[in-house]
Amino acid sequence: MTSQKKVLNDLQKLTDETEYLLQSEANKNRLLQAIKNVENRQHLIEVNLDEIEKQISK
Repeated sequence: MTSQKKVLNDLQKLTDETEYLLQSEANKNRLLQAIKNVENRQHLIEVNLDEIEKQISK
């Protein structure tokens, strides 16, 4: 599979999953609220990838 086909395939999977999740009113509301949270930089969790790598490699 070419790189472009893989990207298109991945995008189609994400679209399908999002459409599936949006079918439920509760999921739709949670997803829309999560988008608002990111846009407003609220209720975010910061992750230090260096620390995670250190923990994994122990």
